[in-house]
Amino acid sequence: MNFYLKSPYGSLYLDNLERCLKTRVSFFMHRQQNADCTSFPQLKNEVTKNFDCLVMGSSYDIVGHFMLRLLTIYSSEMKDFLIQSEIDLFKSRLDEEIVPSQFIQSCRITSRHIDNILGIWNTERSSETLGSNEENVVHRQNIIGKTNQKILYKRLKHQDLFQMYLLTLRLFCKSLRVPQVVQHFLQCCNDKCASYHITVPFQTCLNLVSKRKIHLIKGKAKIFCCNWKEALVEIFEYFFLHHILELRSNAFTNNYIQDDLRMIHLFKEIKLSYIMFRSADSFSDNEQSVKIIKFDQVDKESVNFPPCIANVHTILRRIHRLKHNDRFYFSLFLKNIGMTLNESILFWKAEYSQVSCCSSVCSHSWQKNERKYIYGIRHLYGLEGSRKRYSPPDCQTIQSNMHVSNLDHSCPFLYPNDDALIQSLSPKVATDPNKMDAVLNFRQNHTPLESCRFYMSLLTEREGVPGFESPTGYYFGMKSLTHAGNEPALHGERSGGFT
Repeated sequence: MNFYLKSPYGSLYLDNLERCLKTRVSFFMHRQQNADCTSFPQLKNEVTKNFDCLVMGSSYDIVGHFMLRLLTIYSSEMKDFLIQSEIDLFKSRLDEEIVPSQFIQSCRITSRHIDNILGIWNTERSSETLGSNEENVVHRQNIIGKTNQKILYKRLKHQDLFQMYLLTLRLFCKSLRVPQVVQHFLQCCNDKCASYHITVPFQTCLNLVSKRKIHLIKGKAKIFCCNWKEALVEIFEYFFLHHILELRSNAFTNNYIQDDLRMIHLFKEIKLSYIMFRSADSFSDNEQSVKIIKFDQVDKESVNFPPCIANVHTILRRIHRLKHNDRFYFSLFLKNIGMTLNESILFWKAEYSQVSCCSSVCSHSWQKNERKYIYGIRHLYGLEGSRKRYSPPDCQTIQSNMHVSNLDHSCPFLYPNDDALIQSLSPKVATDPNKMDAVLNFRQNHTPLESCRFYMSLLTEREGVPGFESPTGYYFGMKSLTHAGNEPALHGERSGGFT
């Protein structure tokens, strides 16, 4: 359990410093890529070559953490990813099987660092402070060291939030240095256990307060041992963000990064690897998305598009423009089925560089608005703006939005006009009277999603088609059913909107 309260000191070769930071960031990226694997030791084994950089409390571990703080200042693109990854790493370490004696030693080190920060507040060396009975703050139920509690909170009354968190963490460290307490905390405690408790200022456990997991008594929060891990994570997050804010507000930090060419080169190299990772990882959420789709392969892949997406693709190919929302959702769909960032830029550049016809609702062009379009595409891939990881809407969302929109990517099986539906389907079905009658009759008594699955079975001439809940699921279902030389025909055209 390391809170990184004390910065490292001494000399370190540059190659070792680079190794510390690169290993840490690479581990975070690999861990996110394998988020379905919950075994932290198993993930750590993937970087066995530099395992010493990830050993909790080691010199390289501390150096890697503090270098990562500087990296968050240098790269705003990586900031959210790095912060969340550090918090997740701390959580994982708490869940590891730790030898009680090692855990007690880490608590002693943390207490000593807190005492150094607070200066005169060294309770192990001064009789004017909380006293040697502070570990009695943790008791069996109904036993509370009220005297020490009153002394502590009297001192806290005039302290800022940072010192309040320090003293709260100090209470935890003192309590978790008691052998029977740490033994219970690491090995016996469960989600509903209330064998031990600690009383701290409520300001230092606001997450637990919001979830109503603690008892509030006159502004003091009684935290039972079942919630100690969550409380420690909140304390770690506060200190981590606090130190990053201090670095950001320090003019010396920015000057140091800008003046040291070695740091600039290192940070640029890591930033580039992260951008490549995000570009490749953005479509890896779907297990079947193992093949990268090139920008010039979209026409070939469109035979597997669901009718709602195929209609958008047809309109784009005809007029080389789309409405904003249609372009947004089509881009998300392409990203989710395997199109990388660079291929997406090439795809939209090829379309929007062409002259649009007079019926186009968009008057922009790639030549005039290249920066705007590239920014929008990077935003969809989580590299600009809020860096949110967008996902394409599922079938239910598309269907529920039809009553308030006139989007071309709406569900054809909800069209009130049969002719509009027929124009949206593949000629293989639309030109076959028997199949088309079957589709029209089927959709009268079934949901749009069931009708779309029925349409897939007619199109592929197979029974027992894969279940799906989204356009992406339809695409991969078609990919699994389609064989070389027996691909379904292209979908038909439709002018867009409702008929």
